[in-house]
Amino acid sequence: MVGNSFGCTVMATMAVKNVLVRLLPRLEEAAGRAVTLRMGTIAGLQSEIEWGAEFDVATWINGACRG
Repeated sequence: MVGNSFGCTVMATMAVKNVLVRLLPRLEEAAGRAVTLRMGTIAGLQSEIEWGAEFDVATWINGACRG
């Protein structure tokens, strides 16, 4: 995430977190089992949802901040 400002990173991280908080109950219900959410440190920006697949939020944030 070279070239991105810290402010953009924090805002994008919070936006993703807010979306995930709303989606998790629906994902749990749809999957019929627990969904695990692991939030890493701001420095690492590694967030993933596990339900048989991984979603790289850090990559999404990087693209959103550049655009």
